[in-house]
Amino acid sequence: MQLKEHEHLLYFVLLGLLTSSLGDICLTFSHNLFFPGTLLFAITHYCYAVAFGKQNGGRMTKIVFILIWMTGFILIQPKVTPCIMKMLILGYSALLFNTGWRSTAIFESERTIGAFIGCLGTISFMSSDSLTWVIPIPRCEFLIMVTYYCGQLGIALGTTQRLHVASM
Repeated sequence: MQLKEHEHLLYFVLLGLLTSSLGDICLTFSHNLFFPGTLLFAITHYCYAVAFGKQNGGRMTKIVFILIWMTGFILIQPKVTPCIMKMLILGYSALLFNTGWRSTAIFESERTIGAFIGCLGTISFMSSDSLTWVIPIPRCEFLIMVTYYCGQLGIALGTTQRLHVASM
């Protein structure tokens, strides 16, 4: 794989970081901007999924991620109203877990440090959202932010490192 052929994937990582930053601004600025912020985070996960690329393997991993995704949704959906919010969370979490599956499947097939860092990044990002919605812990804001930013860093470093190594 030549870097030139896959350079556009780096733009998806950059776009993901940008939309995530805009999502942070929305969520920090006002509770009224929750939906636009969530939409921006959904775009972020779509960008990261594109940057990780299509996966042909990882079938068992995919099944595990689907089961975890469904379990998480079942746990939080009774706490969420109205119905439109449940649908938004279902769609957003599907994108999040799709990104997690893709990065894990890459690590399973490549076994490189870049793939490992990317996998850890997505798992860290997923942990951040789980601490927010699935496992509410009192005063966990610091832990949420640490896992969130470690996730962003891992995804960005893992993806760019994989593409750099592949171009050599």
